[in-house]
This record gives sequence, structure tokens and C-alpha cells, in this order.
Amino acid sequence: LALLRLGQGRVDAAVTAVRSAVTEVTEPLARARILRAYVEIMLADGDVADAHRASDQLTATAVELGSPTLRAVAAQAAGAVRLAEADPVAALEVLHDAAEEWRSLDARYDGARTQVLIGLARRQLGDEDAARLDLLGARATLAGLGAVGDVAALDRQAAPRAASVGGLSPREGE
Repeated sequence: LALLRLGQGRVDAAVTAVRSAVTEVTEPLARARILRAYVEIMLADGDVADAHRASDQLTATAVELGSPTLRAVAAQAAGAVRLAEADPVAALEVLHDAAEEWRSLDARYDGARTQVLIGLARRQLGDEDAARLDLLGARATLAGLGAVGDVAALDRQAAPRAASVGGLSPREGE
């Protein structure tokens, strides 16, 4: 329900729902599923510190349970957090781990979502050419899977940002 609220653009409702859910669930695997959503929702809300704490819990659970899927989920979440913290080098390290796990599991959707994050990390590093290739590859996979909502979000999120000139807006710079 929290992710549905996030998808509807109701971030405050998503935060309330996921915070309630995470306090109610203690069984490790069930909690890990909630923590995955928790990280995504906290990042959407701009609460990077809380997302980081949840990501650390998710990683600890993945280590404890040893599930390849959970390792991929935890690595993807950790990468998203590092990206939000503007640490693209650390983000790429864990995102490549996640991408490899998703490939081994033949989880194309999750792999494509991870590839989006890899592209955004490369963009933060200033490697626009590699970022473009990653984002185009992810877009093709998502489109092929019929994930139209993800494709639309990617198109909005991944458009290259125009550089500002002397503190001016791109238009003012023109």
C-alpha cells in the first residue's frame, strides 16, 4: 500500500504507511520486504539518513539469511542510498554487485532498475556517454517488459541536465 501511495505521488501517505508497517513486522524476511520499500520511499521523501539506516538493516539481514535475491535487493538499496548521498563511486561498487546478482537470477526488471541507477551514478561522475548507454539499455529492457510507468519515470528522471552558467538558469545562459 505504501508503494502504491508513492506511485500515486502521495509521498506523505507513503511515508506514514511504511513507517507504520516497519514497526509492526519483526520476522526477518518479511521485514526485509518492507525495508526495501522503506528505502525507496524515504529517498523519495528526501530523508537520506533514514534510508541509509534502513539500507544497513537490509544488508545485515541479507548477510544473515544468505539469499541471492535478498543480496541483490540490499545491494540495489545501498547503491540508491549512496547515489542520494552524492557518492557515485561507492554507489557503483554496490550497484555492480546488484546487477550481477539480478543477471544470475534472470530478473530483468530489477536488473533494468539497477542499470538506471548505474547510469545516474555515471552521470554524477561526469561520464555522460556511459550514462547515456546505461540509461538507453535500461529503457529498452523496461519498454520490452511493458513497464510503461517505469519508462515514463526514466524519461523524466534521466534527461540530461543543462549546465548552468555563472549561476544562471540554462535559459538565462542562452
